[in-house]
Amino acid sequence: RPTLARLGASPERIVRAYRPRHRPERESGTRRTWVDGLVEADREAFRERGRGMVVALLAHLDAVDDDSRSTRLQEACWLAAEHGRRVAELGASMTEAVETFLRFRSPFVAELAGIARRRGLDTREATELLVQADQAMDRLLISTMTGHSLAAGVGGRRRRGSGPRQ
Repeated sequence: RPTLARLGASPERIVRAYRPRHRPERESGTRRTWVDGLVEADREAFRERGRGMVVALLAHLDAVDDDSRSTRLQEACWLAAEHGRRVAELGASMTEAVETFLRFRSPFVAELAGIARRRGLDTREATELLVQADQAMDRLLISTMTGHSLAAGVGGRRRRGSGPRQ
């Protein structure tokens, strides 16, 4: 398939998919999330990490060799783990960490699908792209959860009494 860069999937274009056009959920009275209580500096740090993940993911999807593909995915995973760690440090639960990750995942995949449709990728090319993106996102989700668990102090330590019964 053509590279995402040739198809117009620049990091800037993908990042624009995250900009809220309007916020009807605030007007309709839906629940506020833990993110709503963050100070602007923390919000900006999350946005910067998100931009870094977008850049690394696009490079991963466009890589022409396994080494480059792996390196770029590792970069994105590291940023995702940092995201999870920071979410835990701010006192959010694992569920809240996963919810924020899913709010990152959905616009990214939707924008890729839109680009594939607008640029006329054939079914095989579009499917391959979306499957690769989905697999990468799964890895990022696991990294987010791992980062959160380690920061929250539950990564790999056994609680007293939780070992195997004898």
